Amino acid sequence: MQTPLRIDNAVDTGDVYRAMLPYDKASDRTTLEYYHGPAVVINQRTACFPPTFVNTSIQWDTGERTGINGLYLNATFAVENQTDFLGKELSKTVQVYCKLHNIWNDTKTSRNWPTALCNELAMVEVSSKNVTMNPLSGLSYGFRYLTLINSGEVLNGRFESGMGSAIPPDLQKELDNLSYRTDGPWTLAQTANGTEVLNATMCFISQNLPHKFNVTMTGKAVASEPTFLTELSSLTVLRNDTGVLRQLGVGISPDNTTGRGTLDLEVHSGPYLWIELDGEVSIQSACLELWVTLVEFSTLGGWSLAGNIAFNDLTTTVIWATHSEHAAMFQKILHETGNPALALQAVMFRVYQMLYYDWLPIFEPTHEVTTINAQNVVVPQQWTSFIIAIAILIMHFILTALTLVLFAKRTQSSLLGNAWQAVSQLVSPEHTRSW
Repeated sequence: MQTPLRIDNAVDTGDVYRAMLPYDKASDRTTLEYYHGPAVVINQRTACFPPTFVNTSIQWDTGERTGINGLYLNATFAVENQTDFLGKELSKTVQVYCKLHNIWNDTKTSRNWPTALCNELAMVEVSSKNVTMNPLSGLSYGFRYLTLINSGEVLNGRFESGMGSAIPPDLQKELDNLSYRTDGPWTLAQTANGTEVLNATMCFISQNLPHKFNVTMTGKAVASEPTFLTELSSLTVLRNDTGVLRQLGVGISPDNTTGRGTLDLEVHSGPYLWIELDGEVSIQSACLELWVTLVEFSTLGGWSLAGNIAFNDLTTTVIWATHSEHAAMFQKILHETGNPALALQAVMFRVYQMLYYDWLPIFEPTHEVTTINAQNVVVPQQWTSFIIAIAILIMHFILTALTLVLFAKRTQSSLLGNAWQAVSQLVSPEHTRSW
């Protein structure tokens, strides 16, 4: 039974099923046109809601707590009226402490939003009863939450001259009395005079443990897999290649699998559970390990998804910044669609893919499957050259045959004929008896 999309002050990707192709080589994946057999299928449904803030404090941390100075958000908030979807545990008030962007380039040099991803390392139990279920597996969605925070322009500070550190904006009094309003999945925090300080959305990602299903995948082979969105030689330059976005259904109809370069997926029997459902402790431990592996934990309370926005120093860049490819994907999707759930789901899925194919050679799974792969062959598109080549061959055959016929009819004596007559005389019976 499918759970309806959340649309009231929310964005919800709905159930999106993706199967991993169990091939280590890219050529095996790009030439595949038919696959029937077991495969790992995941559903990373993601929904974002506007949080209701209970307490909020934005303060300058000199680095005593985290080791990196900067503006930090210390807040408690919760998502209301979603208990039937998220369960009681995830509807409780949560507390976050994470670094915010307070130094970035202006919009003339970067279109990226100063977005911080806030998460906490906590053993939050995945509810398995009286909650919404993944229709494919019949198991709990296993939602975990992440918070996206966009800093307002008022938080943009400046650098000291020379080798100095960042100077925070001087507005502590204004930050002590914030008001809030919702705008779709976002909650906007404003000062008393209406200046936007930040906007936040709380996103819940299904990290349901992956299981194997019997599937059938059909489609067309592709020339190559998508390349990077960002130039590896220059982490600040965006390419025009958006194949990875099309593959994820951004900027193209999700139903157009041929245009996306993906295969149609049909799921049959399953799932083949890798863990017993009555092993509650093992399930909770596995869910936590999967989440930590996907998101990891930062001493700064989260990660930066701002990409090429300038940071305070090298230490912040190394510790806080996500890989430029993840940031580029997030920013590109957020700009094109305005949908934080879709952008965050794409990033989490790419990390999921990285983990799967990184570990695939180690496990070396073997299954009996039926596949059809395409093979490149050269087929003439124009017949002119082909006809000319065939005509030349025919003329060559005619001339050769004509030469042989004329030689046989017109030639009375030749070196070959003389040699043959000499051999014939030597081996003839008359000549042999005379010896």
